[in-house]
Amino acid sequence: MVKGVERSTEPGMVHPLRDRHVVRRCAAIVVVGLVASLASLSLAAPASADQAGDEARLFQLTNESRASNGLGPLSYDPAASNVARRWAEELGRSGVLRHNPNVAAEISAQVTNQWTSLGENVGYTGTVESAQAAYMASTGHRHNILGDFNRVGIGIVRVDGRVWSTIVFLRAPAIPYSAGPITFAPFSSAAALVAQQYTDLLGRPADAGAVGGWGMALSSGQATQASMVASLVSSAELSGLVKPVARLYLAYFGRSPDVAGLYHWVSRLRAGTSLASVSESFTLSPEFLLRYGLLDNRGFVDLVYRNVLHRGADPAGAAYWGGRLSAGTISRGGVMAGFSESGEYSRGTATLVDVIVVYSALLRRAPDASGLAYWMGQLQAGAPLARLAVGLLGSSEYLRRF
Repeated sequence: MVKGVERSTEPGMVHPLRDRHVVRRCAAIVVVGLVASLASLSLAAPASADQAGDEARLFQLTNESRASNGLGPLSYDPAASNVARRWAEELGRSGVLRHNPNVAAEISAQVTNQWTSLGENVGYTGTVESAQAAYMASTGHRHNILGDFNRVGIGIVRVDGRVWSTIVFLRAPAIPYSAGPITFAPFSSAAALVAQQYTDLLGRPADAGAVGGWGMALSSGQATQASMVASLVSSAELSGLVKPVARLYLAYFGRSPDVAGLYHWVSRLRAGTSLASVSESFTLSPEFLLRYGLLDNRGFVDLVYRNVLHRGADPAGAAYWGGRLSAGTISRGGVMAGFSESGEYSRGTATLVDVIVVYSALLRRAPDASGLAYWMGQLQAGAPLARLAVGLLGSSEYLRRF
């Protein structure tokens, strides 16, 4: 269901933005005509933990749809979300899909009376994801999602297997950008969330300081799950332990690491094993022997340049590495470690390694080809790492882990 109103420059004048009397069903979302009447105002109760998780997910999907169409994000508006939540709860209670006839008055009274345009999407589906898909498949709903708004309020309630949603869009004076409602879903608390991210990303328990510091930041809204994941991925600890192992796998085998192997070698590094020793262990694998084992030293160096740096060996480099191998001052494992940690290789694989690490940590698997291509493109185009974290943290695959 789609609704939109615009306010004229004369105070108090509201008129329909569009007037539809088309009724059609699209993944259980019905598009009908504009309803315009005013009634009494009421306030919604604060969102429950489950509601906050659903609302955060729909907020994320809404901004992802805007980003994929070249538009900036909407700011999450808690007051507008109270209006939206109250109406979603009314829809769930009554079981009748309809617009909020009081939305303009409620926004003016409870949010801001300086808005210049409003839009409202309402509907019900089986999941939050299917709600967003249906909204984007409907011209009117899509128009609101991609419209010239800057703030959004989102309300969701689950009743008897249905997800009832209300989204209120508004163009009004800007508010500080917020990444959405505070939620720890699928975890019961900020402490549980922090503990899981440390286990997944760093392969170790979170210390008390991390639980306290991150817990306070998450509970106050100064940090989100996504910003926390992005911060840990960029941390010196992860950069010094997890990323070097991921680069070794790429350099040796031209593939992402399996999760068990990745964190096995991370634990070895944490215990004090050197990266050179880990690299030496890789040279004993059948996969390495199949790829490099029958070559002489010069042939090995040439192939390493092609496989790792994707270019031919320069004469000086070939002579240097070949000479050291022949003199016995370095092993093939040492050569591979040197190449995988070189500035050229580290810079060239930085985005790829970030995607691999986040997938491995959050989904416990290597990225699939389509996911890898999509997120590589997003990050290389300038998207922040937190956007990848948001996408995976909100995915059904991640939620099924818990």
